[in-house]
Amino acid sequence: MNSKIWKIALRNILKNKLFSAVNIVGLTVGFVGFMIVALFIRYELTWDSTHENYDQIYRVQEYKTNAVNARAGNNISPHTLVITASLIEQNPEFEKVSVIREEEGKFLSVVPETQFYDETGIIADHNFFDIFSYNFTEGNQTEALSAPFSIVLSQSMADKLFKDEKALGQNVVYEKKLNFKVTGVYQDLPKNSTIRPAYILSFTTLRSTQHINRNESWKGNVMTYALLKPGTNVDALEAKIKDAYKEFKRRDFVELQLCPLSKIYLGFNGQKDLYIMLFFIGLIALFILIMSAFNYVNFTIATSSTRGKEVAVRKLVGAGRLSLAAQFQVETLLLTLAASTFALFMVKMLLPIYNTFVEAEITMTFVDDWKVILGLVLSSIIIGLLSGIYPSKVMTSKKIVKLIKEGMFSSAGSKFDLKKVLVALQFTISIFLICFTLFMVTQVNYMATKDLGFDRHNLLFTKLTTENSNKYFEPIKNRLLQHPEILSASMSSTLPFVSMNGGMLNWEGSDPTQKTLYRSNYVTKDFIENMDLKLIQGRNFSDQYAADYENSCIINESARKVFNWDNPIGKRIKDKKWTIIGVVDDYHLADIHNPIDPAVLLLSSGKIEGELTFAFRYSNGNLSKVKQILSDEFNALFPNDPFEFNNLESAIQSENSFKIYQKIKKSILFFTVFIVILTIVALLGMVSYTTSRRTKEIGVRKINGSTVKNIFFLLNRTYFVLLGIALVIAIPLAYALYNALPGNFKIAPPVWMPFFAAFLILIIIFLSTGYQTLKAATRNPVEALRYE
Repeated sequence: MNSKIWKIALRNILKNKLFSAVNIVGLTVGFVGFMIVALFIRYELTWDSTHENYDQIYRVQEYKTNAVNARAGNNISPHTLVITASLIEQNPEFEKVSVIREEEGKFLSVVPETQFYDETGIIADHNFFDIFSYNFTEGNQTEALSAPFSIVLSQSMADKLFKDEKALGQNVVYEKKLNFKVTGVYQDLPKNSTIRPAYILSFTTLRSTQHINRNESWKGNVMTYALLKPGTNVDALEAKIKDAYKEFKRRDFVELQLCPLSKIYLGFNGQKDLYIMLFFIGLIALFILIMSAFNYVNFTIATSSTRGKEVAVRKLVGAGRLSLAAQFQVETLLLTLAASTFALFMVKMLLPIYNTFVEAEITMTFVDDWKVILGLVLSSIIIGLLSGIYPSKVMTSKKIVKLIKEGMFSSAGSKFDLKKVLVALQFTISIFLICFTLFMVTQVNYMATKDLGFDRHNLLFTKLTTENSNKYFEPIKNRLLQHPEILSASMSSTLPFVSMNGGMLNWEGSDPTQKTLYRSNYVTKDFIENMDLKLIQGRNFSDQYAADYENSCIINESARKVFNWDNPIGKRIKDKKWTIIGVVDDYHLADIHNPIDPAVLLLSSGKIEGELTFAFRYSNGNLSKVKQILSDEFNALFPNDPFEFNNLESAIQSENSFKIYQKIKKSILFFTVFIVILTIVALLGMVSYTTSRRTKEIGVRKINGSTVKNIFFLLNRTYFVLLGIALVIAIPLAYALYNALPGNFKIAPPVWMPFFAAFLILIIIFLSTGYQTLKAATRNPVEALRYE
């Protein structure tokens, strides 16, 4: 290509500094938004991809074939029986099979005075490091989990426990009871890892502590992961192993499935909710890119009056259409390259802020991510060049006389005005996104404050694991309630948003071969009162009825609906083992996104043994004092059992689906700011064009008596019309998309929200166009008439 074209292009860019600067800013904003969204989607789609054999790793899952009321994938469980690995690993298609058990809420220490609480530990067998890729900084991963009472630490946990000392070979005390020897230390995995343990205990330890043998035990819920040999036919292998439980009568309704590691985070149970959310975020990226392209076209049109004469002169001296098109495309290319370069550095600056926003670890390095960066830059350049095609085509196709008399983009005699179409589309996109953002913010705020069916406030809980304490909850509760700050207390096997148990059951009158999934909880008789559950039928547990301790149960409203009983009192469930004495209104058990599962409450004996959860209701403003009272009491009662008191509200806010909603909300808010900036830039381009084209008209109108107010509204009238058109298109689209989003507890957005979005765009119009239109309206008419 002729070097002269590049020189002239650079000269034109430097000559029109304001035009070039605004164009570069608009393109940069668009490219930055597009790049960050692309990096975010890549981050979400590449969970667990740091493992070397990522494409060959599968999780074995249970599919309950006879489950009625199966919804939101609740008939698929990520947990399997302990013996599962032993049952399937004889198939030659499996390279390695590993058994993993999650250890939630446990304590590690080196000295008794300092206990470190963690919820992400696991117990894994000797095959674990053959399947998953861990980078060891101390020890040998080959033998790290072979011996009983071995523990492997993450680097962050090792630093907590041993500070500047080497951890290898040292002793760690687990739950104040068991001594483990450190056999390795590994680097922390990225946040987008499904299994990201702070420590790993050897599975062979369970043989001594809980009589659980990897190759023999049917009881116990674990997760089973497998590394498949290359080229394995996954469907054929799944068909071979699906009936592995057929010998175990209580699991004859369960089939095994293989779920690839790539789908575990996005939807192991077949749900597409997260994919839909990512699709919408990708749609925002596309909108941002489209708006930046629209802005370029609009600004080119706005400056057409000066370029028209330039093109006419160049045609007069013999320039052909091809060379003229090349000239304008080179200018576009230079502007796009400048915007892409600025965008790369802006992305590097903004990523830490965005990571804080969405609690992620999205990274971009010019060395490691050069392919991604190249792809993003090429995409940006292509969009930039495409946005320059229309202006260059029009510039080079008009006749010389028309260019001199009318300029390049005169719409005289034409019903189609591209500038107005582009601005109308930008208004539509902006209103659509602002409306949808408001809808999402309202929904997430509703979820954060929603009535969960129990009183979530002023409730402290702790999980405690103790063996053979010979203590009962009732006398401890009575002693604690002597403190006026403690209002009520209960003990249970699980607590909403903290832990959950479940199984399958049938009910009186049902088909014996069909069962429903349910959530079970052994509770003390104070549980319903302490949690403030609403008893809507029947009675609570009572010491007056001896049968309550073995044969009675209370169900929730969802269970009553599944059983299809108007009055369930006296009816029996679970092979007629439990008789229903009461019904409580539905309350959320584990998340706010999916439907509420059937729940069954059973009366606990009150003996403090095994893994239990204690909950204490306290009076307002006494949190610190109550924590101290409870800590002193529990330290005295259970000196060898670690514990930590937490607010139930913090557990609710940490729930996974709620965190995903928060992430989506914050992402939409973050990128809506980009849309608003691009809208402002678009309006600046449009008003620049309008005021330059109507300078003489404004002067004549002022001489004939038009006021500043009349001229101001004359120049802005177009935007109000375009805003009205955009509202008609954008608001129904925003409602339609919001209603199509997954979720079972969505609220209807307030009717004022679309009007607020329109008002916001109206304010943007006034702020963006006000200065230039007022300047044109107040200009001396003599100067206006001298224009050109």
